[in-house]
Amino acid sequence: MFIDALRYPIADRTRLDGTAKCLAALLLCGALVRFAARLWPDWSLVPRSRSLAVPLRRAGLGLL
Repeated sequence: MFIDALRYPIADRTRLDGTAKCLAALLLCGALVRFAARLWPDWSLVPRSRSLAVPLRRAGLGLL
């Protein structure tokens, strides 16, 4: 059963394509997180973003 579980992601072409897409998405996400870590936190933007949270929340509740 363990061997079958190891073979499952690469058993046929559609599963192999899905595994490759997931791996590519994971690597892209990791690269974007590392890039974002260099940019964030820009402490000058934190107070502005917090001041925008209240009006956006009220607008969202108004739409409900």
